[in-house]
Amino acid sequence: EFSPIFFCGDFNSTPDSGVMKLLLNRFVDSGDEDTWKHLCTYEWEEGAAGDVKHVSSIDLEYPPSFPQLISAYEKAPEFTHFIECFAATLDYILTSSNFEVLRSASTLSFDDMQQHVAMPNEFMASDHLSLVADLSFDL
Repeated sequence: EFSPIFFCGDFNSTPDSGVMKLLLNRFVDSGDEDTWKHLCTYEWEEGAAGDVKHVSSIDLEYPPSFPQLISAYEKAPEFTHFIECFAATLDYILTSSNFEVLRSASTLSFDDMQQHVAMPNEFMASDHLSLVADLSFDL
């Protein structure tokens, strides 16, 4: 049996990012172009000849000893970060599957935010929404 894991916060990663694919699906394929699209920007010179080396994509997979993580939100919120020029889901509550998600708090929608230019504002103290979930864990 796996030890319980409760992993939450601002991951600075959208739901379709390689980070979230790895965390929730346990695997990221080397052929996943969206995940690896910026690798071409990483290069360095190596050796006396100054050969230029490039990073190449790889398959990433968690070992079997690492538990499956689940999101406390069945469907990702429309956004958890909202500023004038950028809105995206960047924050998460993840748990190992030995937790049961009883319920998750609702979040604001884009329609709710129409009256506000951005967060923070006079009603919201942060540029990120708070995520809240009730979880159950049997000992």
